[in-house]
Amino acid sequence: MKFIFKKFTTIFLIGLLSISASASELFNYSGKLTEENGNSLQDGQYQLTFRIWDNQTGGELLWGRTLPVQLVNDDFNVLLGNDTGQAIPSTRFNRIGDAFSLSETFVEVSIVSLPDGTPSAATFPRQQIASAAYAFNSQRARTADNGTPSGGIIAFGGQVAPEGWLLCHGQELNRNDYPKLFAAIGTAHGTSSETTFNLPDYRGSFLRGVDGPDGTPSDRDPDSSSRTAMSPGGTEGLNVGSVQNDAFQGHFHRVALGSSRGGTKGGSSLDDSNNMDVIDSNGEQVFKTWHTATEVETDFTNGEPRTSSETRPSNAYVNYIIKF
Repeated sequence: MKFIFKKFTTIFLIGLLSISASASELFNYSGKLTEENGNSLQDGQYQLTFRIWDNQTGGELLWGRTLPVQLVNDDFNVLLGNDTGQAIPSTRFNRIGDAFSLSETFVEVSIVSLPDGTPSAATFPRQQIASAAYAFNSQRARTADNGTPSGGIIAFGGQVAPEGWLLCHGQELNRNDYPKLFAAIGTAHGTSSETTFNLPDYRGSFLRGVDGPDGTPSDRDPDSSSRTAMSPGGTEGLNVGSVQNDAFQGHFHRVALGSSRGGTKGGSSLDDSNNMDVIDSNGEQVFKTWHTATEVETDFTNGEPRTSSETRPSNAYVNYIIKF
């Protein structure tokens, strides 16, 4: 049996179910199926496959679903979305909105089986969807994706990332699953293959603005040349994604001498039996001490010392999340 796909219409239904962009990406596709001689087909439930391509012939398969479709008087109407039907393997995108983000898209319809279960291999010529990208992108512009572009990072007070966001825990993602996020951040935070990329891992870290241009002492990060990659395959030096270990700035303490061959070193009390070397910031000996210190560069008002395994300011925990 041969079939004719006589006509089709497309209507964009965006935002009917939810204000959330990912849940509201629905494509209403309508068409008419008849036999080649014009006779009507049996009413009933057909298994149809819908594929979205980037070219009229050949090209790359962008998105696809197989699902049951009811045919009544040769007409059918179906809502295609991210949660409808069975996903077609080996597609570039998982989200229909990403497929329609390209400048040109083409829809291909195939009959998988008839209402009685008889298999079919009928595939109809691809139809161009000229306005799809505009319709989906216009909706995204209106909702503005919560005002944050892909790759935007904010501090978040919850434990689970909200819809459209991911925790910045260094996860490895597939580039095809998150095309906009990959376009924004690339492999700056690491990658293990040509098909993956890493999210930043900000657990336990403070964020710092990129400095430049050459890492000299006049810059705001004089040690920028020593910055390393966050994960293998990531960026180093003066680039987003590079990291530094904790450190304590090198320094020295002033020693004031008394009238009797004495001196001080960090407030230590020294006598004849406890002579010590006093050195400068370069590690060179300046003099020896024999007697009690006479002056110390401190006001002794710091209170109880706070010691720990790191040097840190007062802080509070948040989760950093990234918009995809």
